[in-house]
Amino acid sequence: MSAFTAELTFRKYYERVFYTPRDTEIQTIVLVDAPVLQEIQIQPNSHIRDLNIYNTGLSQIPQGLKYLTRLNGLYASKNQFTQFTLASFSSTQRLSRMDLSDNKINLLVGTNHTVSIETLNMAVNRLTTVDMSFFGQIANLSVLNLMYNQIIRVESTIPVKLQALEQLMLSNNRLTSFQPQPVSFPVLNTLSLGSNNLSSIPRNLVNYPSLKSLDLGKNKLTCVDLSSIRQAKKLDNLNLDRNVITSLSSSSPLKHDALRVLSANDNELVQFTHFTLASFSSTQRLSSMDLSDNKINLLVGTNHTVSIEAINMAYNRLTSLDMSFFGQIANLTILDLYNNQIIRVDSTFPVKFLTLKKLYLTNNRLTSFQPQAVSFPELRMLSLGSNNLTSIPRNLVNYATLEFLDLGKNKLTDVDLSSIRQAKKLIVLDLNENKITSLSASSPLKHDALEILTVNSNELVQVNFTGCAMASFVQIMSTFTKDLTIRKYYDRVFYTPRDTEVETVALYDAHVLQEIQIQPNSHV
Repeated sequence: MSAFTAELTFRKYYERVFYTPRDTEIQTIVLVDAPVLQEIQIQPNSHIRDLNIYNTGLSQIPQGLKYLTRLNGLYASKNQFTQFTLASFSSTQRLSRMDLSDNKINLLVGTNHTVSIETLNMAVNRLTTVDMSFFGQIANLSVLNLMYNQIIRVESTIPVKLQALEQLMLSNNRLTSFQPQPVSFPVLNTLSLGSNNLSSIPRNLVNYPSLKSLDLGKNKLTCVDLSSIRQAKKLDNLNLDRNVITSLSSSSPLKHDALRVLSANDNELVQFTHFTLASFSSTQRLSSMDLSDNKINLLVGTNHTVSIEAINMAYNRLTSLDMSFFGQIANLTILDLYNNQIIRVDSTFPVKFLTLKKLYLTNNRLTSFQPQAVSFPELRMLSLGSNNLTSIPRNLVNYATLEFLDLGKNKLTDVDLSSIRQAKKLIVLDLNENKITSLSASSPLKHDALEILTVNSNELVQVNFTGCAMASFVQIMSTFTKDLTIRKYYDRVFYTPRDTEVETVALYDAHVLQEIQIQPNSHV
């Protein structure tokens, strides 16, 4: 004990009783690993601000905490507490944080006065029924964490308005519904109900006028009617991931201008219909829609446009892709169709994607990629890896801004680089893991943007860039090339390949070359 100690820490405390110091300058007390501790005797003290009690034998919250008049934080996790009694605190105390997680609390006992706590963590306890009127006695409560309990019901014995509550976390419980009556949450912006047994979106969302984020992931939702979110007018993020949803629709027209993110991946959806989105107003602006890992095999259009910036439909069951469907989506910048079963990409009518910048079609079954009547004036990245393509896509004039083209893991054999002539801004061309034996240009190619060409894991025996002028070209990456020929080399230094199968290196017309760095190699 010292009058000049700011923090007092005890580890491995073996007494049955602990006495807090009286009238000292100590501000923080830490008591860790006290398995036989049965009681804490609180002495009046106006200096202690933080009390940490971790992993002790205490079965109840210390009764005299009200005597710590300036207590700001109580951290008491992994003890043996069985109940939380508000009478342990005075009405004049102002706690910013109380952590009672990882105890055995199954009973909440109110009091006849209010207590001020801003953040209350009661995760990992044994609560089964929650009476919200208990928390109505806690003034200034803004964050309430009740995750990982065994809660089956949330109710209130009297009407209560939680005036300050902004975040309510009830994930990982056993709730089958969430309709707490009569409770209102005027400033609640985050409600986490994931990993429960809910079968529908909570009703009476009119009681949540400030709600922005609603997490319903990992529940038992099947048919979701989005019209139920109508009353939550500020909701901008709705998480429906990892349910068993087969239908996502709206039973009545829905105008909802705030919703920005709708995530429904890893469900049982078989159809993505614009009927669902047609219920939204024309002013709707979704930033992201995640429908990945479902069973979608059908795309159904509408007669008006819908605004979505990013769509993730990876891991579905699409086989044929009509790009006119996505032409009805305004402001689309990212489209991810990775790992479907797509064999054909076409369009029933001409469509121009004015905002699309990234298109992912990797891991499908495409044998060609020549979507007619489609143009991509702003596309920067096109991923076509892991398909069955036998040639570089034609009509690259429709990809005027393309910078990255992935054709890795396809079935290309003889590659004619003159086919990239029209993609004038292409910087990176990935041809890894094909069956390419020859890499050349059938006609002189002038390409000022191309910097990197990767051809690893192919069957190359010849590389010849005769007649090609590539001012920005930096390197060709290959570990299986037999004959490496580079004409019009524009760098000051050239590095011979190290530890590859290259036997012949030919370097022509390198007017600015000043140095060749020879790497150890037993094959050249």
